[in-house]
Amino acid sequence: MGATGLEPPPETPGKVGGEQQSGAECGAVPPDSVDSTRQSDPDLARLIAAWASLPPAIRAGIMAMVIASEGGAA
Repeated sequence: MGATGLEPPPETPGKVGGEQQSGAECGAVPPDSVDSTRQSDPDLARLIAAWASLPPAIRAGIMAMVIASEGGAA
């Protein structure tokens, strides 16, 4: 007998088993990459360490500069 009701199909279309993806859609990188970058770039390490204590306006300004440098709109 065929599927009845709202049961999901046996396999989710578009998903490939055994594949592991790192990062997120937003471009996040795995923590081990961040640690390696912190060690190789002292300016970035300092920014990361200070980020939580920066006022929201300063964070927004930094993010606007990053977005502008990527050619995007803030």
